[in-house]
Amino acid sequence: DPIDCNWPIITDAAFQNANPIIKECKKNIKECILPIVEKGTIPVIAGFLGKTLEGKVTTLGRGGSDTTAFILADALGADQVVLVTDADGIMSGDPKIIANPQRLKEIDVKTLVGLADSGAKFIHSKALKYKPKNIDIKVISNTHGDLSSEGTLIKGALVTELDAEIAHPTQVSEITVIGKGISANPQVITEMVEKVKENSMLLGMSMNTNSIILYVPQEKNIEPLFNQIHKITTNNKETIAMAVKKDLVFIQTSGVGLEETHGIIGRISEDLRVNGINISGILTIT
Repeated sequence: DPIDCNWPIITDAAFQNANPIIKECKKNIKECILPIVEKGTIPVIAGFLGKTLEGKVTTLGRGGSDTTAFILADALGADQVVLVTDADGIMSGDPKIIANPQRLKEIDVKTLVGLADSGAKFIHSKALKYKPKNIDIKVISNTHGDLSSEGTLIKGALVTELDAEIAHPTQVSEITVIGKGISANPQVITEMVEKVKENSMLLGMSMNTNSIILYVPQEKNIEPLFNQIHKITTNNKETIAMAVKKDLVFIQTSGVGLEETHGIIGRISEDLRVNGINISGILTIT
């Protein structure tokens, strides 16, 4: 009962989306839950509930049960966390949408969080922040009736804080091609991407109905690529002209649940603004 003074999950007071205070959680788990386990008793703990240091009951929000399981496993020194679901492990696609998806035998947590941030309903990205590095998660189906049954193993851990790094060691060039209805002609897009692959490396790409932007390393021999992209531009009725912007730097920011973090773009852009750095473009990646 979360009203009990021995309740293991201690959180802040965020309404319906409370965040565990890990130091306090581990203290309570080791003092109150570990002795029960050591006696051979299996405690049943509601995964979505917590309480504040003042004793107010809280809810952890989406992924709360998984979050609780990961925190308990870490504090208790468990070998593995087994998540029992209505799916036969983590699948290559949503069975409600994709015909005959395949079960993944293993997946890295960094790959999984990219799927979670993109809307796939496997494990919520907030919960994955609390997965211990040295404890694997196994996702199995509740139809097997056996915790040792095969499923999907989730390995690794995440960097939980917002991180930024220079994503490519050299400066970057931005190739912009404008036109009308470019997205309706995949052949044009394919031609451009193939030319980049033949001559350089595609670092990123963004596109809308009437334009496509390609980001490539700014190398000494990059000029022929510009001319080849220009040739494709003039040879297709959907494309009108191209422009090149040089001397850019590719900065990649990463973190967990960024798409649900209010004001994250503002935080990043403000740091750049105060240092006199302009943003040329933003790519969303997993």
